[in-house]
Amino acid sequence: MTKNKTVLIMMLLKIRGIGGQTVQKIMRQVRRIDKAVDNCKFLDNLKLPIVKKAIAEDNISPAIWKQVYQEVLVELKKARELKIKIVNYLDPEYPQRLLKLRQFPAILYVKGDVSLLNSERLVTIIGTRKPTELGVKRDIELTTWFAKQDYVVVSGLAQGCDAYAHQTAARTIAVVAHGLDQPVYPRMNTELSESILLKGGALVSTYPIGTKTIPQHLAARDEWQSGLGDGVIVVETGLTGGTHTTVNYALKQLKPLAVLKYGNYCQTNLGNEEYLNDPRFDGLTTPDTFLNFVKRMNR
Repeated sequence: MTKNKTVLIMMLLKIRGIGGQTVQKIMRQVRRIDKAVDNCKFLDNLKLPIVKKAIAEDNISPAIWKQVYQEVLVELKKARELKIKIVNYLDPEYPQRLLKLRQFPAILYVKGDVSLLNSERLVTIIGTRKPTELGVKRDIELTTWFAKQDYVVVSGLAQGCDAYAHQTAARTIAVVAHGLDQPVYPRMNTELSESILLKGGALVSTYPIGTKTIPQHLAARDEWQSGLGDGVIVVETGLTGGTHTTVNYALKQLKPLAVLKYGNYCQTNLGNEEYLNDPRFDGLTTPDTFLNFVKRMNR
């Protein structure tokens, strides 16, 4: 029977009311993983309000614990069949950049090359789903330059700027907002997701197998696409849109930020102009400015 840290963490995450941070507090107090997997009684002795509340509300019981274990075994079997690697935050394969954040997902699901998560050089490149013709050109030029510097490019597999970055990069990581057994979102990027894997890249999700895409997941995954990179670059964005969610996460994570400069601004890239007025953002135009941003990421 499978009784290891990954199994226990997955079981805990299936209990209503228990999230990643509580899981980490629980795991610090577990002495015998196999016994904890067998019996939830160890939770009774933990002085954690969230756990006590879960017990009081009957979210945890011997019967529920046994059921959860069976659910995890089914998920592990499906992961093996689909060649999905499940990495917990205590594994050496877990991204060290995420561990440096104030909070991080307890479990990652990975399809493809897991080692990319700890690549020496990682940069997150993001932007609007509807870039201008010039924005597409600049996206390709930018990503090509970083690929030549041996950077692995992180993005969110959205249409537009994300897709062009993934297509152009030599090696790339796509952070998705659904279980890795589900249809790719958006569907139009199904072939792109397959090509990412074929050229040695990776698809990453924090969502268990079977999880469908919902709007909240799209915003939540933005935290981890910024967290995986050494810095975040905005290709093109308007004054609203998902790019700003990723930027806000990056600011909280104290990640270096940069934005492409344009000679003339329109509705599609007014967000760039706004960010350029903020001293926390580098303005990128030429390879020299790209190199300066690399130096900033390496500090």
